Amino acid sequence: MAICEKSGFELIEFEEAVNQDLGVWLKFMKVPAPENLMDPPPGAKKAAPKGKGPNPDDLKPVFGKAWVSLDDLAQPGATETVQRVFIETIAPAVKENQEGQDVFIDQEEFEQVFEPQRTYVYLRVSLTQPVTPTVPEKPEPQPKEIVPVKQLVRWPFSKLSTDDFCK
Repeated sequence: MAICEKSGFELIEFEEAVNQDLGVWLKFMKVPAPENLMDPPPGAKKAAPKGKGPNPDDLKPVFGKAWVSLDDLAQPGATETVQRVFIETIAPAVKENQEGQDVFIDQEEFEQVFEPQRTYVYLRVSLTQPVTPTVPEKPEPQPKEIVPVKQLVRWPFSKLSTDDFCK
């Protein structure tokens, strides 16, 4: 569980993600485990070192993304959403030189890492105050209900006074 307080511009971005985008993309990077985590437990024999190191493909990071829907938080008065979202593998980008400029192009064929294992993220978002406030039971009072409207006095049109003024 992590607590993250948002303020200022971060809060505005979150409100826009809830009200306009109705969600956010979470992006992940799977990296190889460090060497010290791969050591066998104490008491187990270490394997003899081989001539080769680890496979270079295993050392490359793999990127993934997951769409988190924030529709629940857009409801008036909602302060919590709980979701389980599956992670999709993102196609790795390859750097190519086109017309003297380096351009990154997504590979068409790549290994699916997260999908076969059905890797997911379980996420619970709790807010102290709702993004969309609750609808009040009584409607807000109108200005004319609080301050009475003054009736303007309209004087009748007088042709005689206009003619006298022009003379």
